[in-house]
Amino acid sequence: MEESDGWHPGEMAVHKLLNKGVRIPNPTAAGLPPSYVHRIAVSPLIAIGSVDREGRPWTTIWGGERHFAGQIGPNLLGVQILADLDYDPVIDALFGGDGTTPQKGDGELLHPATEAVIMAGLSIDLETRDRVKLAGNMAADTAPLPDSALDLIRRADLFFLSSTNGKTMDTNHRGGRPGLMRVVSNGAVGSDDSAARTTLIYPEYSGNQLYQTLGNLYMRSLVGVVVPDFETGSVLYLTGRATILIGADAAEYLPHTKLAVRIAVDRAILVADSLTFRGSILDYSPYNPPLRRLVSEIIAVSGDPDVATASEKQDIVATAVLTGRQTLTPSISRFSFTLKLQGGAESGADKNVQLWRAGQYARLDFSLELDVGWSHMRDEDPQSLNDDFIRTFTISSPPPLASDGRVDAIMLEMTLRRHGPATNLLWRHDIRVPLEIPVLGYGGDRRFSIACEGCCDESRSNSTNSSSGGIRVSPVFVAAGVGITPLLAQAPGILSSLNQRNAQRANLTVLWSLRIEDLFFAADSFSRIGGLARHTTLFVTSEANSADASVQENHQEVIESLRGNGATVVEGRRIQKLDILNAGKDNGEARRKFHICTGPELLKDLQMWLVDDEMVWENFSF
Repeated sequence: MEESDGWHPGEMAVHKLLNKGVRIPNPTAAGLPPSYVHRIAVSPLIAIGSVDREGRPWTTIWGGERHFAGQIGPNLLGVQILADLDYDPVIDALFGGDGTTPQKGDGELLHPATEAVIMAGLSIDLETRDRVKLAGNMAADTAPLPDSALDLIRRADLFFLSSTNGKTMDTNHRGGRPGLMRVVSNGAVGSDDSAARTTLIYPEYSGNQLYQTLGNLYMRSLVGVVVPDFETGSVLYLTGRATILIGADAAEYLPHTKLAVRIAVDRAILVADSLTFRGSILDYSPYNPPLRRLVSEIIAVSGDPDVATASEKQDIVATAVLTGRQTLTPSISRFSFTLKLQGGAESGADKNVQLWRAGQYARLDFSLELDVGWSHMRDEDPQSLNDDFIRTFTISSPPPLASDGRVDAIMLEMTLRRHGPATNLLWRHDIRVPLEIPVLGYGGDRRFSIACEGCCDESRSNSTNSSSGGIRVSPVFVAAGVGITPLLAQAPGILSSLNQRNAQRANLTVLWSLRIEDLFFAADSFSRIGGLARHTTLFVTSEANSADASVQENHQEVIESLRGNGATVVEGRRIQKLDILNAGKDNGEARRKFHICTGPELLKDLQMWLVDDEMVWENFSF
């Protein structure tokens, strides 16, 4: 059967793959209904797609003023625009150009080809998000993409694409945060060598589940894309071949992505000042998911190849059962879990079972508790539509150890700041009711572990500015807020080793920036880990007039208590350059190694300040 309910075989196949066989009625209307005519007329933009003589789809964008398009006869739509006659590939396709020497005169177009050219369109009003899709008939680039084209792709938050199943066409748009389309490789456009060609990829976000574009790509991989820059008027036209990536195949490129489209570019045209209209950004959609970077980009930033494999793994290795919650500050709590290993073991487990290293994070899957299924729109919680509800939380307790090769009941702790649906669930859940969260594995840069066996460099060659081994290392840990948690898991072992072999070791230095309302978190950490306060300089920040006199007095009492435990407390400011440059300098000839777990702004500053020192930092951009 070639079609069913108006769906073609490609659309039906993708529905079967992704909708689990649920039948969805086809909303396509024949002809040009009056309600659609009005919506098209009041839209200031229309994306148009067509195929050239070689059957390759191209997409362009026309418009600028409302009412530039309208009905001119029964089922006939007319468009009156200023068009780019020299470089617009859809103009070539519709009016019989050969793609290299367009058949155009001085401001005039020749008659279109005698054979009807299929086309598709998407009329769209970005202000109201109203759109109408259209389809019907019309009555040598081999170098890598230039830097200007790559910059346009990096800044683009919207592009349009056209596809065909050979009989009809579809033109639609994809939008998100700037940079939603990523450059996998920038080789030769149109190269026969798949490893050397220009390849792009973008995630498919939750939509109406009609899958008309994907249905076409399932049948024919050809795709045409236009990437506009509404501010400068530059336009990047692309045509190529698309591959639909589902599940692990998508996550192999884009972590936390279940569906993506990879495009191998056959031809590209970049035209400056091509658009005959201009626009400016007013606001971004609340539905835009977080930006998903390529696995290769994450590895390049973090230097940790384990990030790639950790982000792809979906197998459950254990189940974390919430057993306790202790509120430390208004926004920070410590959660206790019992770990149930796969196979049902809770205690007496063999030492070879997969546990975590001190300072690592666990990947937890909250989807069974938080995922409410698909819906087209969800204004009360727009971010949930594209959330996989997988979270990476640092484990703030060390793994269990036993001399006989077996461990007792496996317990772990996580110290978390309340932010987002997963932590909100942990905050509000009734502890008396079991809450079981699947654990998908553990991860974290091995270089982020602070050495405890002699304190000499262990040839950690992936660290920035690293030098040869054998030199005594003075570890400096720089943290902001709950960024201290990787150290909390390692500190007991580090301090124990320092006490046992102090004469042979360099000292530990901790610089910790903390908001004044989170002081009790520091007090709790120092009371649980004896000796840590003496190695710590605490930078306490506060907002002016943020608390009444009694609260301020209480905070001051805590600060004096911290000083009494041996901590150095700096009030009223953040960590500054001089603090960093002087940290660990009193440890003789030991070479400093900085372990950094801060926000992105401070991390950028540290990378500029520490040009001659070795640095490793925890990366959470996956």
